[in-house]
Amino acid sequence: MDRNLNYFYDEFNLVNSLLKKKNGNCYCGLCVSVFFDRYVQGFFSENEINELRKQNNMRKKQLSFRDLDLINKGKVLERIINEVKQIDPFDEVNPWMLSGIAKYLETFFNKRYLEKEFKDTYLNSILLSIKKKKLRRKQEIRQKEARQREVHKLQKVEREIQKNLKKQNKIDNDIKRTKFLFMFNKLNSIEKLKVVLNGADLPLQAVPEIDLPKPSLLLRYLLKKEFNPTQLAILRDRFGENFKNNKINSWKRLIKVMK
Repeated sequence: MDRNLNYFYDEFNLVNSLLKKKNGNCYCGLCVSVFFDRYVQGFFSENEINELRKQNNMRKKQLSFRDLDLINKGKVLERIINEVKQIDPFDEVNPWMLSGIAKYLETFFNKRYLEKEFKDTYLNSILLSIKKKKLRRKQEIRQKEARQREVHKLQKVEREIQKNLKKQNKIDNDIKRTKFLFMFNKLNSIEKLKVVLNGADLPLQAVPEIDLPKPSLLLRYLLKKEFNPTQLAILRDRFGENFKNNKINSWKRLIKVMK
């Protein structure tokens, strides 16, 4: 089609034709660039394209938008703006691609100029809708980040509380152990073993070996006198008789004395 016919007859809208949804829904930068190159092929007649190729000493068959001089680029861009202004929702064009073209036009025109040109058009409603979606998305991201910060803050407080509780428990256990050992050391050997038999307030592992009864023949005699076989079996079990790997020598010696 001759460029002059294409330029003056509004019933043919090349932008509309190239942006039909059946042509795809991609709107990346590469697709926008391809659109402008395809538009150039439809905008100029074959003779004009050949003439432009000769003027610019180009060997390639396809004439792209970036190959045009400033004057011809201006003609193409002016026509694109006019055609975009004529597009309405019933044309069923790809709205995302249309917004991509508008974004690309900002490379050549002032943003305020384009806003004025596209005022009260279908494209303007698309851009406003996209802007609202982006604002909602940003708001959702900010709200999500705020919730995450609050969660992290609560987690930090919880960790601090657990840390303080752990520290306090250690202090309490140290005090409890000190009190127990103080009273435990006042007892004789048999009284100490009675405490162990009845269940000490601390794990047996917390009692230093030096504070345990010393194995001896006298202790063996006193054990037979003060404890029955069942109680002695319980004591031996408390000192690890049934442990697979009992490495505490003082316990091993006490177990032998209790047999």
